[in-house]
Amino acid sequence: RLGDHPVGVARQTFVQRAQLDPLSPGAQPATVDRTLPVLIWYPAARGGRGIVYHAAMTGEDGRDVPFDLPGIAAADAAPAAGHFPLVILAHGYGNAPEALAWLGENLASKGYVVVAPAFRDPAISIRTAAARAGPITRRPLDIAFVAQEAQRRARAGTGPLSVADAARTALIGYSMGGYGVLTVAGAPLNPALGPATRGILTPYAAGGSRIGALAVPDLKAVVS
Repeated sequence: RLGDHPVGVARQTFVQRAQLDPLSPGAQPATVDRTLPVLIWYPAARGGRGIVYHAAMTGEDGRDVPFDLPGIAAADAAPAAGHFPLVILAHGYGNAPEALAWLGENLASKGYVVVAPAFRDPAISIRTAAARAGPITRRPLDIAFVAQEAQRRARAGTGPLSVADAARTALIGYSMGGYGVLTVAGAPLNPALGPATRGILTPYAAGGSRIGALAVPDLKAVVS
């Protein structure tokens, strides 16, 4: 059952500078700026016309299959007054945040601000080592960054995140996203993931020098 709040939805883009790219060609991963589109669902001051989400997921032949999904959220609606817990919602391999609108909208109607990044995984039909390394490498790094950046924007009073309470943050993850949120919540990575991720996760694995970089301050709950 939905909650009492009307729901708004907005799109933003988070950019993490100078990240090692497991999908890049060459002997060593290239350093690039990592761009993550995000959907933000939030309690709105008033209702409006429901959005129709347009997205795509990769089919078994490697080609994208577009879909439309009607929602109840009003695009760019004014946020409701108050401060609401912040939820980071992480989809699974090959999925899209729009496919989790049923949950993002529902949580927003109950008084949560939900941030769902689009991880843009390589097609599951691609069998190269780099493609396999991509989601395993980036999920925990992306989730930690998105959570930290959403908290920063909440404290800065930016856009719909201005009504998010960074001091009450939760993580929800499905499938590959579940692995990511568990890792960010403190589950140690096996050092054997180092070679499988072109060395990128080695500093973040058990005994590594950068484990603390994956930590999310004020983390209150995890659903994996």
